[in-house]
Amino acid sequence: MVSRTGMLLVGVCWLAFAVGACDSGGGGGDFTPGTDTDSDSDTDTDTDTDTDTDIDTDSDTDTDTDTDTDTDSDTDTDSDTDTDADGGTDTDADTDTDTDTAVECTDGDGDGWCVPFDCDDTNPSIHPGVTEIQGDGIDNDCDGETDETPWEALDLDGDGYSTLDGDCDDSNPFVNPDAIEDLGEDETGDGVDNDCDGSIDEVEVCACGGTGNEITNLVCAIDVCIYEWEDLFYFGGSMASPSGVTAGSMLNPATEAVTKFGTPANLDARKNGSYTLLSSGTALQTSGGRATSLAGSSYTDPWDTSTAYDAVELVLSLRAPSNALGFSFDYIFFSAEYDDYIGTTFNDKFYAIMNGPSTGSVDEVINFTACRDSSSGGYYDFIDAAACPTHPFGHCCYIAVNNSYSECCWYNGCPTGYSDFSIVGTGFSCASSYATDSSDTGSSTEWLMTSVAIEPGESFQLRFHVHDTGDHIFDSEVIIDNFRWHAQPVEPGTHPIE
Repeated sequence: MVSRTGMLLVGVCWLAFAVGACDSGGGGGDFTPGTDTDSDSDTDTDTDTDTDTDIDTDSDTDTDTDTDTDTDSDTDTDSDTDTDADGGTDTDADTDTDTDTAVECTDGDGDGWCVPFDCDDTNPSIHPGVTEIQGDGIDNDCDGETDETPWEALDLDGDGYSTLDGDCDDSNPFVNPDAIEDLGEDETGDGVDNDCDGSIDEVEVCACGGTGNEITNLVCAIDVCIYEWEDLFYFGGSMASPSGVTAGSMLNPATEAVTKFGTPANLDARKNGSYTLLSSGTALQTSGGRATSLAGSSYTDPWDTSTAYDAVELVLSLRAPSNALGFSFDYIFFSAEYDDYIGTTFNDKFYAIMNGPSTGSVDEVINFTACRDSSSGGYYDFIDAAACPTHPFGHCCYIAVNNSYSECCWYNGCPTGYSDFSIVGTGFSCASSYATDSSDTGSSTEWLMTSVAIEPGESFQLRFHVHDTGDHIFDSEVIIDNFRWHAQPVEPGTHPIE
């Protein structure tokens, strides 16, 4: 016979089992009144303070089924009082008391930072992440230090520029605002913004007038860029005359920046649509005889001890970019001395004269070739087998009628071939023989390129110089174009342009 007590027990246990409070491992009559000390470590994530009634009938693990919605990420303490059916006192630890409080962030100065991170919430220019201002006595970046040197102001790669100065890669000494774009010899570029101007591998175009007689025209036409906002690589230019040609009315006609000299396509500008003419006579004269005297006096040429007249120079003060390893320029030399004065003292010259750290701070002529006469007794200006390896006796000649890249008109039967480089319209075209040669004729080189190795960042003077040798007449002239810096090593010397 089942008593009411037993039925009640079965019913309560059934109910308790339904809510997970009965011991599934024991019998239905395994019920002992007393104190329940089980630890039902349920974790509630509710946001409210609820009162849950748990029915726990034995000492097993109590599972609380209250389904409160809690959106915060803290651990709640449950404050509900569980009443067990066993008449004991339930001491389980699920007392849910939600004690979290929202942290209010008041950004007093609207700079996106709150106290305590913002060390001055009344000044929007003071907060973490700003650059420390030197010498103002304020901890601008809220790092606990005042007026410390910010990392942005440090020159980490030793190139003279910090991040604050515009260095866009302070780990590479060849990348900074004082550099040039490294286009390479094939001009495809290296994919780097070398000069930190926001553009990659751009081709520089000089933004100045390319024709005329002013010094800025002459400099720009040879593609030495003049920047209006600052001095970068060009620090001034001038016209000069070692032989004392009077500036102004006499010196000015000896030079001109033009878009074209002569008519053939091979005389087109190499870059930017113009180039500079430099002459020992009148630059723009194309007929009537090349026999102009610029007056002045004579002097001894320091490189071949001959007497020089009508000397004209374009003088440039330059500083190499911080990543430059060399520079080069292109030119054509013309002379009325061709072909009748080859091998004589009437040997007009075109010098490119450099003076800087790379030359030991002395004047040095940087453009010369092997001599055209390959015999041991032929004309030469100096002997240097290493500098002129193509000559069998190491004979070197400056750029004049005796250099090996001269175009032959008739001299000595032109054993290496007759000129095929057209210079029609310049006033220097070839005569067919000695009998027809005069100051109305002449010849030239083809396009030549001289390259020079330099130290990055070095300051130097470069002088483009032309003069008559032996007398004032039978003038010579040069086209100068396409000056450029090189961020890759160059092969020093003078070579024809292919």
